[in-house]
Amino acid sequence: QQLFTVPAAGASEQLLERTEHNAEGLLLDLECPSMSGTDAQPNRCPALAGKTSITLHHPNGKPSQVMSLKNGLLDGESKDFDDKSALIGIDTFKAGKREGLLRRFNKEGKPYLEAHFAQDVLDGAAQCFQDDGTVCFDITWQKGVPVRQRTYFLNGQPRADVRAEEDHVKVSSF
Repeated sequence: QQLFTVPAAGASEQLLERTEHNAEGLLLDLECPSMSGTDAQPNRCPALAGKTSITLHHPNGKPSQVMSLKNGLLDGESKDFDDKSALIGIDTFKAGKREGLLRRFNKEGKPYLEAHFAQDVLDGAAQCFQDDGTVCFDITWQKGVPVRQRTYFLNGQPRADVRAEEDHVKVSSF
């Protein structure tokens, strides 16, 4: 357990962070000590009312994640950093759901993955990039359903195109 401070309306509230690992990865639970009883929930904590941000840290003290919240829900950009403070990911949220562009970066700071979300589901282009920036594949999504996938040769030239048609799948090779 770790205490950290969240800036709030001219004051600061200490929150108790409890973390645990499970099969899905790291879980974060924030508990507001100024709330009593079993009804204490992060979205009711005075420190999380309105718009605020929270910074989590690696064991070496460097930031691991900076999240923007509004009324206790993720809202705005959430940035992830490695233990040397290099940016490794950006997610955009609105009212607790992914909304907009998700980006992941390699050790050199170049994007290797970009995906568009709407209402917490993939919607639009999702692309994977090689180290030199050329696209290695892209998938077009419509409300969480893949409708087109394109793969590319290492030189960036198209390799194959797979489309979901109304009653069949169309495959093209180049």
